[in-house]
Amino acid sequence: MARIKIAEIPGKIVSYWDDRLECVIDCWENFHLVTPDDLQSILIEKVIPFLRTRKTDTHIVDNSKANGAFSPECVRFFKDVVTLEMQKTYVRIFVTISSQTSSLANISMKNLRVGDTEVTFYAIDADTFDGAIKALASAREMKKAS
Repeated sequence: MARIKIAEIPGKIVSYWDDRLECVIDCWENFHLVTPDDLQSILIEKVIPFLRTRKTDTHIVDNSKANGAFSPECVRFFKDVVTLEMQKTYVRIFVTISSQTSSLANISMKNLRVGDTEVTFYAIDADTFDGAIKALASAREMKKAS
């Protein structure tokens, strides 16, 4: 599987483009270390512009090794800024892989679920990367059918 690193903040997040799956994969490590400035520098300045150029429909969030919880400021940044910017991309399918090490990380990620948006997002939860790939294939088929 060919992966191209888009951006990284060591100990926090690494974002890749996956050629085989034709999507961006964010691999999170420590939510509690992340700041809104980190989110700005990774997601807004690097990942989202990359998503726009690739015109992909999918974004995988791999939390399998993540721990901790996002600060209230980061949660607000996700809801107020990241969600708005994601609506301007072609991404409509979000696949989230649960943390295998921290139930707190899973709760923190669920707090980021978007509310009302101008576009329809398909949110899929998976326990493993293999499960995420299978769910992604199904979601793309359902999206084609609608």
